[in-house]
Amino acid sequence: MKKTIVLMFVLLMLVATCVATPAIEKLEINNDKISADGVDTFDIQLGSMLDIKVRLVGVGDNQDVKVRAEILGYEHGDLTDSLEVFDLDDGDSTSKTMSIEIPNRMDKQHYDLRIYIGTREGVTFEETYQIDIEGDRHSLVIRDVSVSTIKGDVIVNDFISSGTTMFVSGILENIGEKDEDVKVKAELIGLGSDSVYLDDVDADDKVVFESLVLRLPKCAEGLYTLKVSAFYNDLEDVVSTTQTLNVVEDVNCNVVSQPHIILMRDYVDDKVEPVEEEVSSQSSAIRGLEIGLVVLVVLLVILGLVIGFMKLMGNEPREEEVGQTYY
Repeated sequence: MKKTIVLMFVLLMLVATCVATPAIEKLEINNDKISADGVDTFDIQLGSMLDIKVRLVGVGDNQDVKVRAEILGYEHGDLTDSLEVFDLDDGDSTSKTMSIEIPNRMDKQHYDLRIYIGTREGVTFEETYQIDIEGDRHSLVIRDVSVSTIKGDVIVNDFISSGTTMFVSGILENIGEKDEDVKVKAELIGLGSDSVYLDDVDADDKVVFESLVLRLPKCAEGLYTLKVSAFYNDLEDVVSTTQTLNVVEDVNCNVVSQPHIILMRDYVDDKVEPVEEEVSSQSSAIRGLEIGLVVLVVLLVILGLVIGFMKLMGNEPREEEVGQTYY
């Protein structure tokens, strides 16, 4: 009987050894050691990288070991990283590193970091570590930037004609712990800029900035960088984003005014020949003034003649009525 019990125990140990997975000897997050099952909590900032270093020890001879790290609960995608399969003999140890980027759109709450260890067969081992997602005291992100013209929106790397007036708008989010007064600046590098001030952008709130006006030079051509910056924390900190505009020369860039054709008579051979004369706006204005002056002089002369004629008529002696004398 005793032999049967011992034999069964040995068989169970052999089976357990065959299906066992490597054990986690130590786990570090960003070089800080952390214990499992909520004993420790690790604080991590939005937008930062979670570097996970795990030390494994072999329990039995393990082949094709797979290790995966995962954070559940983020609605915009999967937060996970995994290792290539590897073998680990009984009693041996190895250290592996994985990384998960914490999005700045993530809710500032508690999450579980799950570590899965498994092989081709048998059970999968799972260990959980608690992390706390926090925001910086001062932190802003530019969510989106759009550029529009009278003709429509401009897509990144799309072609846009020189001389175009552009309207820049976008979305700004305060992911920090403090309310902020923000200055938003849009600039075409080396050409010009426009800015707007946003007062009291609340923490964890989004605001829209719009109608920043920029104008491309009339005959610009080539790749131009549009840079949008947000200054905050008493204008001491700044976050920026850039995009490239492919500017093509407008078809009317080098068009000049056409010359006026004036007909002048050549009295030598009594022929009428067209003579080209470039009439500028300034010379046209002067000529108009000259014509006006001539007309004014003519009117004054006519007025003088009329006044003189009237005076002359008034000075002629009236015919006295001669009566007859009767004696």
